[in-house]
Formats: sequence, C-alpha cells, structure tokens
Amino acid sequence: MKRLLLAWLLPAAILLGGCSLLSQSPPAVGPVTLTDKVAEKTMAPLNPTDKFSTATQLIYASALVQNARKGTRVDAEWTFDKEGQGTYVPVDSSGVTFPQAGKENYVAFSLKAVTTFMPGTYKVRILLDGKPAREATFTIAEKQ
Repeated sequence: MKRLLLAWLLPAAILLGGCSLLSQSPPAVGPVTLTDKVAEKTMAPLNPTDKFSTATQLIYASALVQNARKGTRVDAEWTFDKEGQGTYVPVDSSGVTFPQAGKENYVAFSLKAVTTFMPGTYKVRILLDGKPAREATFTIAEKQ
C-alpha cells in the first residue's frame, strides 16, 4: 500500500510543481525613463526628461524589470544619430545579470560624457536576455 501511495504521490508532486513553474510570469522590462539622476539604493529614476544640454555629464536610462529570474540578463545599447538622418552609430553598451530572482527591480544604465556630449538625437535600447525589449530616444542640445 505504501508503494502504491508513493507511486501516486511522486507524479502528482511533479505535475503540481510543473504547474507552478508554468504559471510564473516571464521576465519583462517596463518603459525606459531617461534622467540625470537616480535614487542611490533603488535605481528608480528622479527628474525624468528626454532633453539634456551638452553640459550634462551623466545620463541614465532606468527601467523596472519584473519577474527576473536568477541569471536574467539586461543590457543597454546607446547609439547616436551622427548624421541627423536616422542612422544611429554605437556609442556605448553595458549590462547586468541578476544574481537572484526578484519580483520588481530597477536597473539603471549610464552614459558618461568624455568631455561634453555632441548635440543631436540619441537612442538607448534595452535588451532582455539578448532580445530587444524597450527603447527610448532623447536629444542633447547646446547649453543656452
């Protein structure tokens, strides 16, 4: 009788365990918020804007990542429309891998000016596990 009960409980446990895995939502990236400042502990964006001056030294792209699993990879690719015709060239890239699972966590990627930023249109694209997830366009203008 014990063997019969174990033989029934094991597949049921596997099946129920599998169902809970299937019901978990996949990782997702919320909208990208551009800013010149993020909260130090949470990386949540402060002072959101999509317009910066050439005097700006640091620009952040912050996004809320939901349902990240251990090993989830989030990358940012920064590009610049050098010719002003929609042809973007790479400027910088960086990434982060989640060391553990989490319900909601902000990630913030930064783009730092070497001396000053060139005026024009820029774009940041956020990738989730190597696949495009979100993007945002912003401008940098001469300081007035």
